[in-house]
Amino acid sequence: MNENFTALIENFKHKVILVIGDVGLDKYIHGSVERVSPEAPVPVLHVKSEKIMPGLGGNTAANIASFGALVYLIGVSGNDPAAESLRRELEAIGIKSHLIQDTSRKTIHKTRIVGGKQQIARVDYESAEEIGREIEQKILNEARFLIRGVDAVVISDYGKGVITKDLASSVIALCKENGKKVIIDPKPQHREFYKGAFLITPNDKESFEMLQVKDVSERGLKLSRELETNVLITLGEKGMVLFEQGKEKIELPTLAKEVFDVSGAGDTVVAALALALGSGASLPEACIIANHAAGIVVGKIGTAQVTERELVDEINKKKRKILQRGEIEGIVAQLKQKGKKVGFTSGSFDLVHAGHVDYLEKAKEFCDILIVGVNSDASIKQYKSPDRPIVPEKWRARLIASLQSVDYVFVFDETNNSTNITLLEPDFYIKAGDWEGKMTSAPLVEKYGGRVVNIPITEEIKTTHIINKIKEIMKKEELQGAEMEQDMPREKQRAIFLDRDGVINEDFGYVSEPEKFKLLPGVLEGVKQMQDAGYKIAVVTNQTGIGMGYYTKEDFYKVNLEMFKHFSTAGIKIDKIYFCPHSLSEKCECRKPKAGLLKRAEKELNLDLKKSWMIGDKATDVQAGKTAGCRTILVATGHGLKERSDGGEDFFVADLIEASKIIQ
Repeated sequence: MNENFTALIENFKHKVILVIGDVGLDKYIHGSVERVSPEAPVPVLHVKSEKIMPGLGGNTAANIASFGALVYLIGVSGNDPAAESLRRELEAIGIKSHLIQDTSRKTIHKTRIVGGKQQIARVDYESAEEIGREIEQKILNEARFLIRGVDAVVISDYGKGVITKDLASSVIALCKENGKKVIIDPKPQHREFYKGAFLITPNDKESFEMLQVKDVSERGLKLSRELETNVLITLGEKGMVLFEQGKEKIELPTLAKEVFDVSGAGDTVVAALALALGSGASLPEACIIANHAAGIVVGKIGTAQVTERELVDEINKKKRKILQRGEIEGIVAQLKQKGKKVGFTSGSFDLVHAGHVDYLEKAKEFCDILIVGVNSDASIKQYKSPDRPIVPEKWRARLIASLQSVDYVFVFDETNNSTNITLLEPDFYIKAGDWEGKMTSAPLVEKYGGRVVNIPITEEIKTTHIINKIKEIMKKEELQGAEMEQDMPREKQRAIFLDRDGVINEDFGYVSEPEKFKLLPGVLEGVKQMQDAGYKIAVVTNQTGIGMGYYTKEDFYKVNLEMFKHFSTAGIKIDKIYFCPHSLSEKCECRKPKAGLLKRAEKELNLDLKKSWMIGDKATDVQAGKTAGCRTILVATGHGLKERSDGGEDFFVADLIEASKIIQ
């Protein structure tokens, strides 16, 4: 059953829904209140933020769009600045708006003023009188034009004058003619407008006002019978009840774990119903999906939306722990509005052990929600060692996410936590005791009023100790193996030596900034083919700029980090980077055309240089390869065309893709 629901939900993004009804603009002004005005006994709000979003039927459309579906919205606006703001907001979230201008009306817009967590006041601008026949006909003409291309229709009736009896009955008839289901979010005083619709979705209060009948079951059956429609009554924390024509009622209990805000929940229910029905779900199936969506949205603060991923995970009872940092930033904002205390810690978590488990359990004691940032492979190579990590980032993140004490995990590329702290602003910034006094991000935490926590580490259990112990054991085993094997030689490996600037990336002089690192076309494809053919990959580069003081080794490492990101994404491992940092005036054995770097690689990587290749864009690269005993390839990229010698290289090719074909 869950597989069927998942397939339906994943089909939402391919659906087209038409929403017709009252539309408006919602504005939220958030701030803090610290004093009362001397002019009158009213609070003075110190404004911190303002937010504008579509309201009324616009929020229903926004809920549908949040699932990735295409939405057409037909409504009425005035000829005023609020109308322009509404059009911009709708366009920004991908809603195709067909707002019919009525110069006699004001565009509905509501401003809510919120101090802390308390709404202080609401200011409304609206026109609620019924639209005229001319506007009504324009709406109907738009609906006729769009109806054939949509999967379902929603009527959002907030009693603001757009949904008249004639318009409602005409749209219902139009849907029947075209085989489209119409779902109506009703207004009690317009009960008679909805006769013959496929489904109406009143809440408990609205359904009572329609009939003045106390018993929910009696109320739902009577509405269904009198209006010749299916009825879904939403009951807040009690769930919802479906009255399908000719069938027994179905009661759906609430699925919300916590209820923080029910505003906009009805719009979420209608959105999920329209998409599910438009995707071919039966009415009970659509109600089950809508019930799950409602359970998610009431756990959020304010008028919020539900995403496809959230709904699929809720249906399958899965909580996604590993998220993008941007996703977690949004979750943290919601958690803080709910009064939850958020803790944040980070680390490489290479070779997760009991010490890590103990540390994270202690960290969770300080907060309601513990978020863990895991250093990416590239960042660990930069701040620890080119030979680390031992375990790739996706598996390290998965291991940490499996711990009960951890609520959310994300992977980040920076070598410090300044960006993480700035974006998340956790209540508690938690680090192990051996970082005390070295936390460069601590002042950021203290600045916004957070607290820095140091947790003593279990000294006898540390990753470094484990690695050293493994090395000790391996050394013993190697000695034992050496005694047994005696003079048995180790099989030597083949390698591809790549110059960097001009071969891997564009060479415009001195490449010393990550932002200026531009990968050349075909590099990833070519190097991947070389690696798949069984070659080790090493970068061998002259970096004269370091010796001449144009940039530092740290700058060089940062550029390499950017290069690692590209290769790592393509599944390519760079086994080693060898570089000469000396200036032209310094005498050294490592600067190409000398073969010092290649000879060093021969020993460290156990290479057979006669079976290896040197690929470069300069004659000095070719000469270094020849001196080391490698076969050589000169590429046309970089300086290759200018530096091509008279047959000095073994092969001359256009790029690394062509080089890979020769090597294989």
